[in-house]
Amino acid sequence: MSDQSKDHNAVIIEIANRLKQRKCRGVRAAGAGFETPEKITASGEAGQSFVPDITSQVPSYIIAVEDSGSLNKAGAAWSVFSAHARKTFREFIVAVPRSCGEEARAKAKEMKIRNVKFLWY
Repeated sequence: MSDQSKDHNAVIIEIANRLKQRKCRGVRAAGAGFETPEKITASGEAGQSFVPDITSQVPSYIIAVEDSGSLNKAGAAWSVFSAHARKTFREFIVAVPRSCGEEARAKAKEMKIRNVKFLWY
């Protein structure tokens, strides 16, 4: 496992644990000690499917964790998560390193994703 993916996994676990500490219910995460989030599929016949890094039921979040290496590949997943969040009244959050904040905001704007909140780590 590369250092970059280890860092990515550590961030996922840290955010998921913080959600649990804040009494969020139904926290799922793509990391050790958590149940894996359910796959989210885009509507339509040829809808793409993606598994978010973290989800919770109460409050209802869909969280994608990105790093500098994955940020430029995140487009399709963000679109699917954003559309699903709008349809199911959930919050879509993208967690990115503080140093990538402007790039993440520009990407969301370029993709016309307006229902996204950002979490810096």
